[in-house]
Amino acid sequence: RPPLLQERHSYLKRGALSLKTRATVAADSLPAYEAEALGGEAALVRGYEEHELGRALSSAGGTLELQVPMSGGTEAQPVALCLFTDVGGGIVRLPESGELGKRVGSCAGFGVRYGPFRIDYAFNRKGQRKVHVNLVPD
Repeated sequence: RPPLLQERHSYLKRGALSLKTRATVAADSLPAYEAEALGGEAALVRGYEEHELGRALSSAGGTLELQVPMSGGTEAQPVALCLFTDVGGGIVRLPESGELGKRVGSCAGFGVRYGPFRIDYAFNRKGQRKVHVNLVPD
């Protein structure tokens, strides 16, 4: 292998593929502020504004993420690049009618990780783009 290809191959070998799922179930009497946000910064599906998909009484979703470290691994806070896709949905109280209805969202994107700092650039299924900046406890 050429040296450049061999170097890139060693980064990919240290990569991690993760699948995370999450589900919630709540009574329809749950106050709206306590219901889980389907879209937004720390929500089930990135790539949407905070309340764009609504707040779900019951929800299910998952994230598939490939994270590849870009540093040698000796640093205290390694830098990593990631590719991800999110999909999720739930039962929300529709603002138009007040009735319960389904909302579903999905996105794909890429991001940078530096310890607990995360910056994600996501494209939702409507073709909109959204940048999310988070501080996530490890």
